Amino acid sequence: MKKSIFLSLVVFAMLFSSCSIFNNSSNRNLKPNKFRWKVELKQGEYLYNTQELYFFDTSFDCYLYDKCSDIDSIFDGSAKTLKITNDTTLKFQAYLFTDNYEYMFVTIGKQQAWIRAKIPLEETEKTFLLKYLHSDNKPSYVQYVEVIPFKKEEKIFVSCYNSWYIINLKKKRSQQIGSKGGRLEACRMLFSKNCVECYIDLGWGDTFIFDEDGKKK
Repeated sequence: MKKSIFLSLVVFAMLFSSCSIFNNSSNRNLKPNKFRWKVELKQGEYLYNTQELYFFDTSFDCYLYDKCSDIDSIFDGSAKTLKITNDTTLKFQAYLFTDNYEYMFVTIGKQQAWIRAKIPLEETEKTFLLKYLHSDNKPSYVQYVEVIPFKKEEKIFVSCYNSWYIINLKKKRSQQIGSKGGRLEACRMLFSKNCVECYIDLGWGDTFIFDEDGKKK
């Protein structure tokens, strides 16, 4: 009986520890050549953070007991200031929204960091994405929506409070590919293949592969 309860808890923990759309157990998804999009930053000062925040993964306790930290505060707690004297361009790999700020995962020199800066999207596109943060039935612990673009920047992979989506921003078309806590236990971007890989819960390594249009391959 005890063994059965322990196994159930382990499976539950594994389910909720994989909320991020990166596989953060290794740095193979964080190679510089994966930073394939550019953002122009105007002269001024920006806050950035090189700590191992990854995609602000939250803990098991966060989901189980609703004990979650404010990721804006986490960022501020160890942020540094980047002073840009001339307009410049950085490469970014992903971005996310909170209720208060926008962040991008960028390269600064040879470092990878989150920078608090405006995401290079049209306001209509941001409004469309923010609905995944402001859903009426969103749990209180959800504080952000994270996004990774495919090779075609208007096609994106989105992780929000209960589901994974593949979205065409230009057409405002959304395809839900899985629900967290459902059949799929983790989804991540495979940059080299320009597709999303999702593991099947208790599938002993079996996966589903989705292309940039949300179609299963």
